[in-house]
Amino acid sequence: MFPQSGASSNQILQSCWSDDQDRLNTTNFPPEMDVNFHNELDGKTAFYYSILGTRSRGWNTNTTYQDVCNYLDNTQDLMNTPTSGQTLYLVSTSANDAAAGTGARTIRTVYLDAHGDQQVRTDTMNGTTAVSIGTGYTAIQWCEVATLGTNPVAVGDISITSTNGAATVATTFEQIALNSNRSVSARYAIPKGYSAYALSFSASSDGPAIQNVTMRATVFTDNRALCTPYHFQSRIFLQASGSAQTKQTNYMKFPEFSTIKVSSLPSASGAGNKLDAGFKLFIAKNS
Repeated sequence: MFPQSGASSNQILQSCWSDDQDRLNTTNFPPEMDVNFHNELDGKTAFYYSILGTRSRGWNTNTTYQDVCNYLDNTQDLMNTPTSGQTLYLVSTSANDAAAGTGARTIRTVYLDAHGDQQVRTDTMNGTTAVSIGTGYTAIQWCEVATLGTNPVAVGDISITSTNGAATVATTFEQIALNSNRSVSARYAIPKGYSAYALSFSASSDGPAIQNVTMRATVFTDNRALCTPYHFQSRIFLQASGSAQTKQTNYMKFPEFSTIKVSSLPSASGAGNKLDAGFKLFIAKNS
């Protein structure tokens, strides 16, 4: 079916999208406005997210793509992913992140459970003593401070870890850095029963390394079907002198159970070489 001659641009967009059932079927453009303001799209549940990532504690190599995640340093390339059988814990490097402390008192975690459904839970901190938050996690989307003491930010590094004790890079799955209130890992796992539509991808660096930044996902390029490898979806090249770029991804589709993340190949390893990167998307229920 082709739009009639003289049709408005909005009518043309609606017709083009609705003719292909594998694409976003909506009568409202831009659809992200409905999602952002009403948490629904054409009567279906939907959510808008801004996924943030940063890496400033170091890069392990200058020959391999590495993930953009706050807790990673020059000892590790990639973010860790929990398995549903692991018991996870919340722990801080400061005793003041506790129920009666001056810092973060409770933490709200968004995650995928053993079935792939997105869930939310809130847990009370106990400073440097690890608090069990149970099992059943297959992905940590992000975590953020829910309540605080007199200090407006977390006093220590707050980690979700598989260790009943002090967290290490190798045991950490998400982290709220000291003096902040939200984790910043450039990664999102699409929940069961939803499709995601990426709106934009951005990256910025103050140097001194060149950064070849990529938005990657576990989907095939031709049919957007789920796969195991992380394939490139979009790329940004940042000069050594520092720069920032944003690329529109135009409702690029990602199926349930796929994962989107941002990685970079820096021209120099080691400490420093800060990179901020992330993407905006919305998810809509499939039926």
